[in-house]
Amino acid sequence: MTAVPKKHWPWISGIIFAVCACLFLAVVFMDEIFSVFEYDSHNAERQDSMTNIRRFRDEINKYISEHDGKYPDGKGVHGLCQLDGIVRYSDLAAKDDRNVLPDYDVMRESNTSYAYVASGLSADRTDAPIPILFEKPWGRSRILVLMSDGNMRIIDNKDLKNCRQVIRYLQASSPGDLKVWNILNENAGHIDECHDR
Repeated sequence: MTAVPKKHWPWISGIIFAVCACLFLAVVFMDEIFSVFEYDSHNAERQDSMTNIRRFRDEINKYISEHDGKYPDGKGVHGLCQLDGIVRYSDLAAKDDRNVLPDYDVMRESNTSYAYVASGLSADRTDAPIPILFEKPWGRSRILVLMSDGNMRIIDNKDLKNCRQVIRYLQASSPGDLKVWNILNENAGHIDECHDR
């Protein structure tokens, strides 16, 4: 094998530089492509959860109109099971929730992605919007919350580890009757106990 003459070194080093630059750009480009696909997948899963919460909102409103303004009285997931439009247990799980057990033959709190906290309340008893239902906070960077006025709120999960902490966080930014917030906190505590949190 013969040595490359020194007069060709700049040319060869230019080729090596160009190949390295192309490889670097290819890696950056592939990273961008994968992050777009990951974002689209995550966005689609979030849309699924929003669709579920909208369906819960519609079913809860229907229930309220048929029950003298009262929210379903079952605690946690059992309140959601009182809604006519919820026909399968799998309706209670978001596709992006990796914490839900895949056991849909038995209804238990651990089989749902959502925390229903309005048990024991009436729609006319709330003087300010309160949370009715929200995504359970573990494993989420953002939490979708259904408020009593029908609006959906998105909160950043700032180290919220259980449902009681979500209620306290929402209470800090919403005025209202302390008795109502105490009931919400008690209902959230029931859900936390079912999850050992």
